[in-house]
Amino acid sequence: MVQGWNINENFDEIDIVESSCFLIKEHAQEELQRMQNRYQRIEWVLDCSIIGNLGWREGFVRIVNGQPVSTIKT
Repeated sequence: MVQGWNINENFDEIDIVESSCFLIKEHAQEELQRMQNRYQRIEWVLDCSIIGNLGWREGFVRIVNGQPVSTIKT
């Protein structure tokens, strides 16, 4: 998926645009180029996920009572 956004004076993400999902990375990269030509955004990201992969490699953590909690059962 391709996403683009601007950032306002409070550092909030605004004017977010995003594409559909792609199965092939090259198609997503082509869409990134098309979207960059069409939309004026300061930040761009090409996000990749593996279908069926439930493990986080980066991102947010759920906090309960001040402690990080894993919601994935192993």
